[in-house]
Amino acid sequence: MPGSAREPGHVVVLHRWTDRYAEYARYLDHAVHRVSYVTTEQALRHLPVTQAAGVELVDSTEDGKAVREAMDRLAQRSGPPTRIVALQETDLDLAAVLRDELFLPGPGSGELRPVRDKLVMAERLAAAGIPVPSTAAAPDHAAVTRFAATHGWPVLVKPRQGTASAGVTRLGSPQALADYAFPATADMVVQPWVPHRVLHVDGVFTGRELSAWRASRYLNTCLEFTGGQSLGSVEIDDPATLSRIHELASAATRALLPRRSVFHLELFESETGSLTVLELGARPGGAEVPFVWREVHGIDLMAAAFAHQTGAPDPTPAAPPRSGRVGGWLLVPPSAPTPCRVRAVRLPADQEAYAQDVPPPGRLLTGGGYEHAGARFRFTGASTREVEEAVLRTARDTSVAGTPVDAGAPARIVLVGCGNPPYRRYALEALAERVETALVQPAPPQWQRPYVGDRFRCADTSDTDAVTAAVADLLARTDGPAAVLTWDETLLAATAEAARHLRLPHLSLEAVRHCRDKLATRRALAAAGVPSADFHHVHDRDQALRAADELGLPVVVKPAASPAPSASPSPPARKRWSAPSTRPPSPLSPASNGSTAPSSRST
Repeated sequence: MPGSAREPGHVVVLHRWTDRYAEYARYLDHAVHRVSYVTTEQALRHLPVTQAAGVELVDSTEDGKAVREAMDRLAQRSGPPTRIVALQETDLDLAAVLRDELFLPGPGSGELRPVRDKLVMAERLAAAGIPVPSTAAAPDHAAVTRFAATHGWPVLVKPRQGTASAGVTRLGSPQALADYAFPATADMVVQPWVPHRVLHVDGVFTGRELSAWRASRYLNTCLEFTGGQSLGSVEIDDPATLSRIHELASAATRALLPRRSVFHLELFESETGSLTVLELGARPGGAEVPFVWREVHGIDLMAAAFAHQTGAPDPTPAAPPRSGRVGGWLLVPPSAPTPCRVRAVRLPADQEAYAQDVPPPGRLLTGGGYEHAGARFRFTGASTREVEEAVLRTARDTSVAGTPVDAGAPARIVLVGCGNPPYRRYALEALAERVETALVQPAPPQWQRPYVGDRFRCADTSDTDAVTAAVADLLARTDGPAAVLTWDETLLAATAEAARHLRLPHLSLEAVRHCRDKLATRRALAAAGVPSADFHHVHDRDQALRAADELGLPVVVKPAASPAPSASPSPPARKRWSAPSTRPPSPLSPASNGSTAPSSRST
C-alpha cells in the first residue's frame, strides 16, 4: 500500500455509481489511510463519507477541469495524492491522465491506450495472431465507402473510445452511409457487421495468466439494447466451450495487459463454435456482473481492481472455489427513449430472480449506462439451461412503460406538507402562480384546494415509503419536468428520500443530515476546515461539566438534533442561552470514538 500505518498515503477515488457497486470501506482501512472522494451529488449515497478524509462534489466526473480543482482542494487538506483510483470504465481515461500529470503509479495513458482505443487494440491483437474483425479508421464517408468496398455491407461505425455501445451505428447500404452524420466530438472506426453470438469473459489476469474467470453468453446484444430491447446474460457451463474460451482469453489478455488487472473481454462465437475477439476492457464488467460475482461466486472484482490500482495485494483467491452455481442477469429498458418518466411496470407473477431493482411509477429515467437503464434482475441456478430459461421468461413477462419528458409541457411540483394558512397561504399561492402544484399531506386539502385542485394524495408524511408512493403517483402521468419540495424542516428527510428514489432534483439525505443534526454540522465543518464554534459531544452531566471546564464558561447546552414532532407534542423546554465567548477557537482535533468531536464553545 502507499504509505504505512504511521505515514498513510492519500488515495483519491473518482466515483460515479449510485448503487453499491464498490464497497471502498472494506477495501481500505479509512482510519489508517487517508481516502478522499471526487464524486457527484447523486453518487454520495453509498460512500463512507463519515470516514473519508474529504469529499468533493462535481457535476460530472468526466469534467477534467472540475475534477482537477476538486483534487487541488483535497490535496490542500490531506496532502498530495499518492494513488488515484477509478473503477468505472468512463473514468479510466481521466484517471490515467491525472496519474501522468502527477507522476503517480498505476496505469497511465500510454498503458491504457491498447484497451481503450479500438483501432490500436485491433492492431495489437492482429499482430499477436489473435482473430479479430478487420478494423480501420473512419474519419469520413469516403473511408467507410472504401472499407465497405473491400469487406461488404453492412458495417459498424463506432467511437474509437466508447462504452456500452454508445454511438455505435449499423450502416447497411451506401444510402444509409450518405444519411449518416459523423459526430464532431469523437474519432470513429469502422468494422464489418458480424452476425454471430456474443460472449463475455470476466475475471482477473495475474500479469501472466488468468486466475478467477467465468464466461457468459449474451441473450441479445448490447447494440440491440441501445435500440430498446432487453439484454440478458447467462454463464456457460459446457466444458468444451469453456476450454476454447480459456485458450483465446489467455492469449488476448497477454497481448493487451502489461500488468495484473481485472478484465472484461467480449468475443464472437460462430455457428460452428469458432471464436473471434471483439474487444477487451481493463476493468470489471458492467451491468450486473460485479453483483453476480460477489453474491453467487463470493469474489469481489471491484476489490481486486481497487487493489491493483493502489498497489495492495490482490484479494482474489489463487484457486477460487467452484460454487457449482450458474449466474445470470437481465436488463429491461423502458418503452420510451430516455429521459422518460415511468408510467407503469408489469412483472412476472412468479418471480424467479434472486435480486431485482425495478423503477417505481413516477421515477425519472435519464439513461446514462446500464445502472439507470430500467429494470434490473439477477439469477442463479444449477445449470446454464435453467438460468437461461428463467431469464427469458422474466424478459417476456416484464415491461416498463415510460412517457417521454417534454421540456415544453407544463412543469409540476409536488409539495410535501403544507402548514397553516396564516403562515403558508402566501407561499402556496406564490408557488401555484408559477407552476402546476400538487400536494401530499395526511388529510384532504381544505384551504389549499384552490391552488392544487384534485392534484393531491393523502399520506402519512412521517412515513418515507408512503411519501415516495404518493409523490410517484402524482408524477406518473406528468409529461413535463417535475420536482418535489417541502418547507417543513421536519419533513426534509422524507422528501429527500422520495426525491432520491424517484431521481428528482433535491437536497441529498447527507445534506439534510448535516443541516438538521448540529453534531453532524460541526463535524462536517471541521472536516472541511471551515471555522466554527468549538464543541464537545456529551452524553451525561459529568461529561458536560468536564467539557465546560475545558471550554471555559459560559457555554450553551443543546440537543444534537431536534426530535421529530410527535402526535401530541409536549410544551417546548425553555432554553438558556449565554453570550458567545470572545476567546479564540481552539485548534481542531479529530473526533474520538464517534462521541467527542473537535473542541468547541458549544456543549
